[in-house]
Parts: sequence; C-alpha cells; structure tokens
Amino acid sequence: MFGHIPRSIRAAVDDATRAASIHNSQPWMFVYRGDAVDLWLDIGRAPHVVDPLGRWALQSAGAALANLELALPHRLRVRVSVTDFPAGPATPPKGLVPITRGALPPALQDLTAVPVATVRWTGGPVDPAADEDALFGAIEHRYTSRAPFAGTALNERQWREIAAAGTGRGVSTDPAPEDFVRAFLKLTAEVESRMVDDVAYLAEIKRWVDRGPREGIPSGAIGARDTAGRYPGRDFSVGPDEWGSMLPDGEFEGRLQLAVLYSDGDSPADWLDAGRSLERVGLRATASGLRMGILGQAIEQPDTHRAVSEEFSASIGRPVVVQQVVRLGYGDGSARPAATPRRRLDEVLVAG
Repeated sequence: MFGHIPRSIRAAVDDATRAASIHNSQPWMFVYRGDAVDLWLDIGRAPHVVDPLGRWALQSAGAALANLELALPHRLRVRVSVTDFPAGPATPPKGLVPITRGALPPALQDLTAVPVATVRWTGGPVDPAADEDALFGAIEHRYTSRAPFAGTALNERQWREIAAAGTGRGVSTDPAPEDFVRAFLKLTAEVESRMVDDVAYLAEIKRWVDRGPREGIPSGAIGARDTAGRYPGRDFSVGPDEWGSMLPDGEFEGRLQLAVLYSDGDSPADWLDAGRSLERVGLRATASGLRMGILGQAIEQPDTHRAVSEEFSASIGRPVVVQQVVRLGYGDGSARPAATPRRRLDEVLVAG
C-alpha cells in the first residue's frame, strides 16, 4: 500500500514531517489520493495538559502544512492549491491514535472526521520563486533552540524578512516592542513558576523527554537555565519525582529579541494559519543564519493569554489575539542540540 506512492510524494511528505510540533509529538497523518494529499490532525497523539484547547496541536499540523506547501512545488515542479477544512464525507485513515469524543477539546470536535487541509497540484513545469526556494532549502536544517543566543541584534532587513515570512492568511508577524517584551516575560515567568507545582504538568513533561526513538524531546535538546533569570524558558528537566531544575547553567543574551504572531480571531482556522506562519518564520530565520526558540507558556493559560493579547493590542493600537511568541538571534557558538527524532514515513503516510 505504501510502496506505490510516487517517490516524489514520499519525499515531499518527509519534508513536511520535519516541521516543529508541540513536544515533538508529530500529531499528523497524510493520505495520498493520486492528485492530492490530505493532512489529518492526529489529536490523540498530542500532549493535553500543556495544550487543553488543542491550539498547539493544530498549530503543529499547520507547520507541517507549510512545509508540504513548499515541498510539493519543488519535488513535483507543479502549482499547488490548498483547501483548509474541506467539506464533504471522508474516512479517517488507519493509524490515528484513538480518542473518545468526550476527551476532545470542544473546538476540535468537528475536526476528527475531516482532514484539516487538502493540498492539490496541477500544471507544470513551475519554478518556485527565490524566496520560496530559500525556505524549502532550510527545511532540513531548521530546529527549535532552547539554548542561549549571542547578543548581536538583528538588522532591519532580517526583521523585514521575518515579518514577510510570517504574514499571510490572516496572521501577521511583527517585532515585539520593548514594553510588551517586559510585560510578556513577566507573565511567562509567572506561568512557569506556577506550572512547576502542577503534578499533572510535571508528569506530562517527564513522559515527553527521552520518550523513544521516534518522538519526544531528547535530553540533549532541553536547553539551559538562565543564570541571570532573564529567560523564562520551559524547564524540561523537571518531573513529579525531581526536586528543582536539573538544567545546566547558561548565560543568555541580555536583550531578548521577540517576534509576535497574531491574528484578528482565535478560531481553529486561525490556529492552523498561525502554525503555517510559525514554520515559515523558523525557516526564514534558518535561511538567514539565525536560530529560533518558542515561548508559549503564557498563551497556554486563559488568564495570561488574555493579558498577553491585551498588552500587544495596546502596543499596536487595535484588538488582536496573540497566537505565538518566538525568540530570535544568532547562535552563541555552542554546538547544535541533539536532533529530535521523527516517526517513520510508513507510520504517517498512507494511500487513500
């Protein structure tokens, strides 16, 4: 069943699976249908304590979709079109992790019987634009960093490119103003200090570190603890049986350079599009010689998410919803962290 899927399609889906995902849970499945690939959300595979609404899971699927949108034109030399949440009957593929309807986040209960997106291709040959070519070339090199960055500031051209890569389909990306940065880091630190006393959260963290050969976060990629206390990163060294952080000490950059991804609404469609933008920002950063980290803790809790959105809305003068905040910068010379594993292609790709 897997063997007759064309090699170029398998390569494009393999590119898609290199996307960022919450705790490297890879909550996706792909179905090849001759002239299209359906992307399904595998919500039962994703962590739920850290993601009670399913926002991060759907953003993860959006990140994979962004890679697929880049990979198919390069692998097949064709034009692609994408339909989000296509209507009509569909049969969920075998291999999705079972989950009862009652256990689904309410916002996602209608998304278990349909793909989250269908990507079709027509015509050719097509030569992708230079900027898309650069993003595609960065797919195999992109990774999420939890390590210190150098203090060198991004230049105006880099910020423009980051903003352009992360803007589209209802999502905008802008550099974070200094006042927002201060407020956001304070809120993030508050959430992080609160969550390290939550037994369910700690147990979930423990399950996703060194989880196995094909998913989860290896201990060699969990980062460092900021000795100066400026960087409130998620502490993946904690667990219900550990007392205090086990992270190595690190000297983080004095001024964190943050970019904010935001939208007018806060629906599953906005989450999917935010995942697209998040992946493209990461690819653009990689292509520009930069590294990217993610600071999502304050968006996971309803009260702090509301406060984050209100702070950023005030800074730009109109009401918006913050979907993600990322940290950008140059590497500080330290080695690349351990590579996060990926599920086998025959586990995530089937023929329909």
